Amino acid sequence: MNARTDPRLAQALLLAEMGRAVVALEGFSRGACTCRNARCATPGAHPIADEKPTNYLRHVHSIWTRRPDANVGLALGTVSGIFALQVDAKAGGHESVLRLEEAYGGLPVTLTAARDGNEWRVFKLPNGVTLNGSLGNAFPGLSILGDGKWIVVEPSIGPSATSWLDC
Repeated sequence: MNARTDPRLAQALLLAEMGRAVVALEGFSRGACTCRNARCATPGAHPIADEKPTNYLRHVHSIWTRRPDANVGLALGTVSGIFALQVDAKAGGHESVLRLEEAYGGLPVTLTAARDGNEWRVFKLPNGVTLNGSLGNAFPGLSILGDGKWIVVEPSIGPSATSWLDC
């Protein structure tokens, strides 16, 4: 298994080389999560058993060599120095982004993972800051994801047989 022939390994190594921690997530194959739980609530989007976020290149290579079907999770919070603004389309998140930008100015252009109308916008985490939680009733459908959270990134495969997108 090498990064030239395996796009998931290549993405995990690239993120780790950038100093970002990655977490190996269960994959999605033949219409089901590779965890083999028929009632899996987050198919292809939860960590493999005891895997923890890492940016240690040898460990990253070892994980995806053992599990080439593993999806790639970008760990958030202090472990990677980044956080994400989660935009939940069904809860009015896109409308809340517009109201947030009207009130405080436009958000910076940034890496964005998108899937099924939802978005996860990634930002640099200021040193010494820990973030998590919702933005409350003022901005429904928006949440801040930080320590202990991750986002699924390209070229991971999910239930609708499409990839998560990076912009």
